[in-house]
Amino acid sequence: MTHSATLTATESPFAPLQKTLAWFRSDPIWLGATLVVFVILFAKPMRLLADAWWNDPNSGHGLLLAPIAVWLALRSGVAENAKAQHAWGAAVLVL
Repeated sequence: MTHSATLTATESPFAPLQKTLAWFRSDPIWLGATLVVFVILFAKPMRLLADAWWNDPNSGHGLLLAPIAVWLALRSGVAENAKAQHAWGAAVLVL
């Protein structure tokens, strides 16, 4: 999957994020379901991770790296020619 992160002179720096959000807006049921499942699955690990970042001096860099990682992920967006890879998803779940 090749996706260029370079922007043209007229394109907003938030264009990749807008494309990603447009994908979810095309079917809001999936956005809602994804958010609910994400919160259910990751609430405890995220709480424990945030606690470690805030209280453990050896993990404090997470407070800086996490927002940068989120920004980089949102900046790249979803490739327009992306397709679901059901076989890979099933393999990851099985493993």
